[in-house]
Amino acid sequence: MDTSLLSSPSPSITFLVFPLQTLPPEIFAEIASLLQSTDPHAHITLSHVNNPLRVLVTSTPLLWSRIDFLYPLSLAKLYLERSAGVPLKLAIRIPYPFNYWSGLLSDALAEEAEKLKKFLPAVWPHRHRVQSVHMSAALLSPGAMVDLGDGERHTVHDFLWDGGMNSAEVIDLKLTVWVPASLTPMDSLRELCMRGPWTAEHLLPLMSDRLKSLTLSDNKIPLTTLYQALEAVPNLTSLTLCDLALEGIPRQTPHVLTFNYLDSLSLIRIYTTAVTAFFAFVATPVLKSLVIHLVYDEKDFNHFDLFGTPRPTVLRLDLGESEGTPAFYKVLLRTFPNITHLRLFSCNLLPNRLAVLIAQPTDRTEAGVASVSYPNLKHLTIDNDPNEITATLRLIASSRQSMGCPLESITLRGVHLGPDVNHDLQSINVDVPQVYVAGYDQDDDVYGDEDAGTASETSSIGEWASGDEEIIEAYRKWGATTEAFDLAQANVNVEDE
Repeated sequence: MDTSLLSSPSPSITFLVFPLQTLPPEIFAEIASLLQSTDPHAHITLSHVNNPLRVLVTSTPLLWSRIDFLYPLSLAKLYLERSAGVPLKLAIRIPYPFNYWSGLLSDALAEEAEKLKKFLPAVWPHRHRVQSVHMSAALLSPGAMVDLGDGERHTVHDFLWDGGMNSAEVIDLKLTVWVPASLTPMDSLRELCMRGPWTAEHLLPLMSDRLKSLTLSDNKIPLTTLYQALEAVPNLTSLTLCDLALEGIPRQTPHVLTFNYLDSLSLIRIYTTAVTAFFAFVATPVLKSLVIHLVYDEKDFNHFDLFGTPRPTVLRLDLGESEGTPAFYKVLLRTFPNITHLRLFSCNLLPNRLAVLIAQPTDRTEAGVASVSYPNLKHLTIDNDPNEITATLRLIASSRQSMGCPLESITLRGVHLGPDVNHDLQSINVDVPQVYVAGYDQDDDVYGDEDAGTASETSSIGEWASGDEEIIEAYRKWGATTEAFDLAQANVNVEDE
């Protein structure tokens, strides 16, 4: 073997530096756009590196296409100028609570409303370029007048619906008042989100077979209106109904609507009777993701056939606020046999309810191999549960490992942290490689301490957020402390959030 090469000095390596401004413009625009996905103002930082890069940034229209109502009006106008002819993304959100009613906020909201009346005229000539608009205004009525100059005046309703935004693909609206007038159909529309007291005359003209994503929220409508809307959108891939009270549920099931492309469905805080009626007239043969957060009505939902026929295509199930009996969870097993991701949210999981996830042979095949419930389940998430569930989770993890269908991750957020939790978590981590827990550790010594419930102690931002802000606020009120357990390794590492 020739060893001369081993003793010879390593040749020096020269790294070539290619300034960003030497890249083709389309490549630079793509890189800068990726930076904007994490920092919307990354292009401003780039423009301060040097003069050549500043020239490149200011001459790239795509980097100036996202315009926020919160910008000073002069800056918004600069964005409109530098964005040239590229499609625009508008964010018009008045930054105050939507359900406000406080004298302290009234003056500030009035100022924001006046600012919006000045912002809209600046954008008005560019409406044909608007690709998406997200608008949330708690005070300004769509009927409010906007002065465009030279005696020309229009309403906010006209800004949205008179046909000027003929290229808009995404519209996301949260309004407290909707003008009682019909809307112009928009052939370009692909995603629609409507929150607030809209009516059928607002909704139905916007429905078409070109719509791919639909969200309806914060309203009370007849079930017949929902049926008419869904009948007009057969090509949906995503549907969300949230805080929607459906009235006039018929005794006789209407004609079944089949959605051959719908792979994501969310029914959030919907009455159980309405959920049952919904599944009775909607067929989803390729559904992959299902979110169900129930609201109890006068009847026990355990007696409802909520989901109808088995749904073997569903891989992700998110079930919230459903204190079902063990029999109810056994029905889930039969209805969703192939799920890989399961999230249970505020379900009051007593041990006998979680026991359905313990791997046990359900039957024997001809080859004599045991069949296990939920054989494809890999990821389990439990949020906001007051019960001591880690001992049961330890049995679930070990049984699934021994049966050859191990879990890959367990995530617990807002759960009870008793004295035996650490031991259980260490045992779970032997069988589950990724375990993450964020829960409350109640300390009686700080009960009633006004300084105890700070945002840093019970932050609901980022990964911690489990969706139940009321529970979070309750713990803040009583001075709870959040502890995060990261068990990616075999040992238990505890860090305070």
